Amino acid sequence: MNNKKTIAALLAAASLTFGTTAFADSAFDGEAVSEGLNSFATTVNTAVPDAATMQNVWSNAFIGTIYPGLKFGFGASFGGTLIDFSGFKSAADALTGGMVSEMTPTIAGYEIQGFKLPDKFLLPTASVDLRIGGLILPFDIGISGMVTAPSFKNIDYSDPATLAESISNSWEWNLSNFNGSVSYTAIGLDLRYCLYEGSLIVPKISLGGGYYYINGSFAVNRNEAGEYEGVKYNSEAALGLSYNTNVYFANLQLSKNFGIVEVFLGGRALYARSASDWSWKYEVTSEDGSTTYSTDSDSGSVTKGEGKIYTTNEDGTVTVDVNAIQPQLYLGLGGNFGIFSVSFNVCADLGTIQAAAAANDASQFIWSGGLNVHVTL
Repeated sequence: MNNKKTIAALLAAASLTFGTTAFADSAFDGEAVSEGLNSFATTVNTAVPDAATMQNVWSNAFIGTIYPGLKFGFGASFGGTLIDFSGFKSAADALTGGMVSEMTPTIAGYEIQGFKLPDKFLLPTASVDLRIGGLILPFDIGISGMVTAPSFKNIDYSDPATLAESISNSWEWNLSNFNGSVSYTAIGLDLRYCLYEGSLIVPKISLGGGYYYINGSFAVNRNEAGEYEGVKYNSEAALGLSYNTNVYFANLQLSKNFGIVEVFLGGRALYARSASDWSWKYEVTSEDGSTTYSTDSDSGSVTKGEGKIYTTNEDGTVTVDVNAIQPQLYLGLGGNFGIFSVSFNVCADLGTIQAAAAANDASQFIWSGGLNVHVTL
């Protein structure tokens, strides 16, 4: 009963499959789990800054000044960023002995055949938006934010850490005996200055910049009791990843009205400082916990953007690290119905287009899309 491969196979069969699919003769590969999670963390570090820009998108390049009339808008934005999920899938494959391609999940007592993890995944985002026009000068300021499950009970206001903890609570779920949690916090601030307020032919043009902060995490674990060759055991397996991203950006946007229809396009230059931490573990012990039959774990961290965007040389010239900047191009279509507006937009990360072309791998290309619903008074 102390054979590591046997226990790993047992763990994969008894603790990591959704249903009752048979499993045998597979060897656990911890190195492959770590490699998969490390690869996925690299993807997340690039994708989360792209996803952040789906917050607080307005079709109108400039909503106007408060004087002589109030200019105030609020609403919500919902977006998604399509990312390469193969790293996480390969990690799950390695941890479950390849079962993610052959799972038979049981949901509410019903078996669903042919379930498997996707090669691509739509990373969702959501925010509550607020935008206020400038007092006299032609500018507007936008604020956005969203948290998963905030709780403002038992906060010690003398200790800021308790406030931070209160807005980082997770949604927890249980599906077919799997326990999971997801947390998401996003805040953003931007300012746009109107360079030209538009004419019959020329579109409205604004130039601006801002900051986004996003952190989040997700984790999956399962604990189960069982029996193998007369030996009763408890097994535990877990996967988890958390990310923390700071995004600084400059933005140029054009918008033009054609009756109730508004067309807008623009470009952004992002500089992101991102860190993703991952971990996994499995353990099989005797029922009373006195004997450990098999145990293994690993963790790691992947960072992006720790260097400077530019360096000042001794001769006074400046060298820009273009690899630290994520250029974006976006295009959208909106409809204005009195004080209400609805718009759709798509956004392409131009840096990943170049990377995908260089690697001849379309999965490296990252694009995003969003739906925005706003009221402007």
